[in-house]
Amino acid sequence: MIRACSGGSTRGGNVNGGPTSETHVSGQKFHVVVERDEDGLFVATVTELPGCHTQARTRRELTSRVREAIRVYREEPRLTSVGPSFVAVQTVEV
Repeated sequence: MIRACSGGSTRGGNVNGGPTSETHVSGQKFHVVVERDEDGLFVATVTELPGCHTQARTRRELTSRVREAIRVYREEPRLTSVGPSFVAVQTVEV
């Protein structure tokens, strides 16, 4: 399940301290939501790039793959549209 996306340094969190990070690619920042799937793999979604996902066994490997995926995504002419802008991740108690 490796799709086009990748980026530079990873930092951050979200307003609730959850697994969101910013990735820098050539001076641009992208927000990345990181989750763990049922098999224990880390799964990353770049919120500004629709369909831009990747996965890895470690966070370090995931960051590298996210950088690569963003570069690939941006190189593909038909995938140059930018999706919705990231606002926040929040926890809702019901």
